[in-house]
Amino acid sequence: LASEKIEKSFQKEVTARQMFGPFTVEQLSSKFKFFRSSPLGAVVNNNGSIRPINDLLFPRNDPAVPSVNSFVNAKDFTTTWDDFKVVAKFFKALARPVLLALFDWEKAYRQIPTHPSQWPFLVVQDLEGGLYLDTRITFGGVAGCEKCSEFSEEQKFIGFIWNGRHKTVRLPIAKLLERIDQVLIFLIEVRIFSYNEVEVLAGRLNHVAYILPQLKAYLNSVYKWLASWHFCYAKRPAPVEVLEDLEIWYNTLRSFNIQD
Repeated sequence: LASEKIEKSFQKEVTARQMFGPFTVEQLSSKFKFFRSSPLGAVVNNNGSIRPINDLLFPRNDPAVPSVNSFVNAKDFTTTWDDFKVVAKFFKALARPVLLALFDWEKAYRQIPTHPSQWPFLVVQDLEGGLYLDTRITFGGVAGCEKCSEFSEEQKFIGFIWNGRHKTVRLPIAKLLERIDQVLIFLIEVRIFSYNEVEVLAGRLNHVAYILPQLKAYLNSVYKWLASWHFCYAKRPAPVEVLEDLEIWYNTLRSFNIQD
């Protein structure tokens, strides 16, 4: 199923003259002194459909081969579309109930051309080994979301379920259970953890703290633990204060009413 989707995506992009190819390595080498391709992947959308992506974050944590995205300073391109406070302010200001929908931005973004100097970094390889030159903003992949969602009282956005009738926000049930399991792993005292594992946990719990702000105070020990790390590749056991704070996180999440 994923391979069929990827093939159709290439055909659509070439027909729209947003991608050009397929080319061989020799053909591209005759045009560019240097070029690189990032691997293809596939992600599952909220509606269960499969979307092919050009993984510009690959490879990860390999200083010898930096990823394409590693050359981009995120601070130079700040955005507000995933800001919880902005979205919450919008819902708070609503004077009446509304229906919500997510719109397809693929066509808008795929019409924005990239500078020719960037093309050697945006080469995509198909499943047969052919190389394609992508000349448009990738928007996270070879193609973005396929269609907009139907209007509904609830929609998932930036990781939360927003309700336009009751002006409420909640964590998806699956995500809540996932966070509980992730905290539980850290409560196993005999385990040791890497810097990256702790950093990921801190980020995910910080995300939950947007709807449970009373738990923010119990993240301080986690960030203190991160700040004390001298060698990122070394693994360390969780300090007592971290275990105590994560115990509070665990008990709160387990008793949290998902409908509140």
